[in-house]
Amino acid sequence: RRLKVGYARAARLLDILEEKGVIGPGEGAKPRDVYVKPGGGAMLAGETGINADTDEAEVEEP
Repeated sequence: RRLKVGYARAARLLDILEEKGVIGPGEGAKPRDVYVKPGGGAMLAGETGINADTDEAEVEEP
């Protein structure tokens, strides 16, 4: 809700973050493991395609 993205786009962002190794796989209702230390997100921004300044992702369409 805070980022004002729909369910489909949020699911796609989670898939991308999982693919890039930023978060762990989904396990039902359990929270995902996060593999990035606090403050390390800016370092990964270039690798994931996420703009750290705007919280927007450059999503490649299939």
